[in-house]
Amino acid sequence: MNNDTDFDEKPSVFIFVFDSVANSQSLRSLPKTISLIEREFDAVNLRHVNKVGENSKLTDDLDRGIFGLENVQADWNKTYACGHHLDDEPFILKEFTKKGYKSLMAEDWACGAFNWPSCFGFKKAPVTHYMR
Repeated sequence: MNNDTDFDEKPSVFIFVFDSVANSQSLRSLPKTISLIEREFDAVNLRHVNKVGENSKLTDDLDRGIFGLENVQADWNKTYACGHHLDDEPFILKEFTKKGYKSLMAEDWACGAFNWPSCFGFKKAPVTHYMR
């Protein structure tokens, strides 16, 4: 987001992540839902955002073995990802909040992407409305 850009009215931004299913599977399983969101809300589908491991576990490597390729290591290992609070780490929703947006993060499981068992997660809410 450009700091020099001034809008009279900020555009609405919604980021939906269905992390329990790969994008290609969601296109097969939820075609009407995806079509409605794209058509009615002029949504952009990030077509190559895919489930890597056990839901959104931050420490899972990308397994490319079935393609005869080496795995891609995750940016964080479990010690790093779970060994400290994530408040000082970059996070896109915090950037929107700094720009004056009202932000919401809600997950359908208490042990979601940032709250795995034995992990610290966020100490302070990283968004305006935090459903944890």
